[in-house]
Amino acid sequence: NNRMRAVFDALSEGIVLVDEGTGLVLDCNEAAERLLGYHRVEMMGRHFSRFCPLAADDVWLAEFRRRLAERRFPIDLSVMRADGVEVLLALRVELAVQAAGQRLAVACFNLVR
Repeated sequence: NNRMRAVFDALSEGIVLVDEGTGLVLDCNEAAERLLGYHRVEMMGRHFSRFCPLAADDVWLAEFRRRLAERRFPIDLSVMRADGVEVLLALRVELAVQAAGQRLAVACFNLVR
């Protein structure tokens, strides 16, 4: 709905919704577009590791999963912007379950440097 989209896009914190089962990006807000340098349509349907090279590292992924289970955030995360510039984000993740049972990872982040 338009009202919820307006609220989502008004937030200054970047937010990316990821299907927990597949790792595919389902949506993002305007702050995420601005911070990562990608348009929303470029992000949707792609695996989150496309924007987070560390996600392919088994050691980092194990640490991330441990922190997620223990709810210990924020965690610093280095990502590659669309323009090739590496930036450091402070990341926090919350899990949400939609009415249909789909589990979402709600990634919220701000620029550290």
